Amino acid sequence: MGSFAGHIDEAIFFIGISLWWMFNIYRDHITAGCDSSKHKPRLSYPTRIKWNLPVEIVCKTLFPIGGFLAELFDGSPHFYDWQGNFTKLVYMQHMTIYGMFILHGLIDLMDFYRLPLIKGMNYMSVVLCFIWYGIAFYFHSQTHGLDKEPLEIIIHLLPIFLMFGCALAIFVEYVKGEGAIWPQLIRTFLMLNLGTWFTNAAFVLYVHDRFPGGETNPDWDRTDYRNVHFMVAAFGMHLNFNMVFMVVAYAAMYVFYWCKDKKPFSLLTKQHQYNKVTSVVLKENGHESVKLLDGDEEDTFA
Repeated sequence: MGSFAGHIDEAIFFIGISLWWMFNIYRDHITAGCDSSKHKPRLSYPTRIKWNLPVEIVCKTLFPIGGFLAELFDGSPHFYDWQGNFTKLVYMQHMTIYGMFILHGLIDLMDFYRLPLIKGMNYMSVVLCFIWYGIAFYFHSQTHGLDKEPLEIIIHLLPIFLMFGCALAIFVEYVKGEGAIWPQLIRTFLMLNLGTWFTNAAFVLYVHDRFPGGETNPDWDRTDYRNVHFMVAAFGMHLNFNMVFMVVAYAAMYVFYWCKDKKPFSLLTKQHQYNKVTSVVLKENGHESVKLLDGDEEDTFA
């Protein structure tokens, strides 16, 4: 992980997963008439082509396996020297993170194929993944060598809030169940920010004109506190830009499905507004009446 390649592969993974979640959440919400109360959250989404394949789950398992093996065999597979002293401790920390995500991927795959599991174990496993991710990242940023520069420290400290936020959002999503669209959107937003921030970290901390890019980037002074404060501002920019992106993406998908269904825009808007109103059907003397609970008058029909 301590190179350009090590950071950029994580970035691609997080961005890819977050975009996949975003597409599926938006599609389910729009095709359900934009009624959040009917939204059925899912931790992972299979492909909806000819075969119902767990592509997301397979990717969530293979990516960390690749990272685990890269950390294991980088230099030497041994974690102690000839005197019995520990070596490659940072690699060891990274491997525990990858190991947690590998276990989550396997548990999610078992849940997909309905193998014997305690209900919700796939949710709880990924919650533990992000909790440990945040804890390990904190100590990684504080203890990665006695001469670790302030710029590298702040770049690794800022995403910790995103990691703990993901854990909390996923836990709330599981507890709330049906209708939990906002926890889903929050974890998607946080995951997207993790991806874009690791992209930023890769280009700032390491050279990117050679593979794997383990040398430090000479264009950024890691001891200059002006660069440190700029990184804090840059983190806020990532939050702003990604929020704008998610809003624009939803609007684009809304218009796409409007054109696909060939509905007048006014009808789609009325359907959206109607689904926000809870209706109660009462049967009286062979008639049905729909009572709008937002204060509108009661409509009765035969």
